[in-house]
Amino acid sequence: MFQTRQTGSHEHCGEMFKYSSNLSTRCFLSIVFLLVVHLSTTGGFSLRDRVHNTSPILSISGTKKVQAGDNVRLHCRVKFTDVILQTKPTVQWVYTEFNGMEEEVLSNLEVLPDAAETVYDGEGELSTVDRTADNNVFDAFLNLNRVEKEQRGIYECLVILDDAVFAKEAILTVKSRKVEESRQKFIMERTGGNITLDCLDMKNKKEGNISGVTVWRKNGETIVVNGTNLKLIRVDKEDSGEYHCLVSGKFAKNFTLQVKHAPVIKTQTFSVKQHPGYPASLTCTVSSMPVPLIRWYHL
Repeated sequence: MFQTRQTGSHEHCGEMFKYSSNLSTRCFLSIVFLLVVHLSTTGGFSLRDRVHNTSPILSISGTKKVQAGDNVRLHCRVKFTDVILQTKPTVQWVYTEFNGMEEEVLSNLEVLPDAAETVYDGEGELSTVDRTADNNVFDAFLNLNRVEKEQRGIYECLVILDDAVFAKEAILTVKSRKVEESRQKFIMERTGGNITLDCLDMKNKKEGNISGVTVWRKNGETIVVNGTNLKLIRVDKEDSGEYHCLVSGKFAKNFTLQVKHAPVIKTQTFSVKQHPGYPASLTCTVSSMPVPLIRWYHL
């Protein structure tokens, strides 16, 4: 099929072993070159389409430093040629811990040639791929809402093609949020009154600009979830104690509530018997507000 010639000779490559090794090498290289040209021109493959000298990832979010509870949006911009779009490339977001111990694929989006302006991940709006004004350029987003400290790590944007994988990474650091705290003390002069504890009764804090869940605790135990106001109706001595409210992990307030009431005296035993010369112990419990002066009398 293919022939090479040497000056003064009409021998075919099939008979090239009659000649020097230089002729054999030249003949072999000629055959390979012609084969490549033939396949390229007949649609067998295109070297330009298959060899990727540059990454399709144009840019990615740099290092982000946020506080716990913040919303984070990571951005990765990619560009595909028309030929690559026909192969339906995939864009992935992959999370890796800083220590490299755990890796997780967060989203997997296939980009189609006729994709709509926005392609959503199967789990909703965790991640999207938006087509820009340049039909070959796409913006891939990863949305992380109310991040926690455990979500700090490396987030990779991966572009997966038929014959290659490209990646660029963004670093996310999450710091614990400082909680603004304040304290307030209330003393009720008598039982039977009403009182409202307002968690946002502090400087520049109003119900309208605060969102999230409010948790109320009394003496360390949760009593109410949600609602920045705690209303206590017809309070008595049982309502006295330490109250704590926390709004969305951002704002906290402590209340001390004391309800004045007459002393309530309880004794464990009314009679104690003991032999002469041995010690004896008498115990009584007194509940009162304010704290009373306690004395023992021998009648």
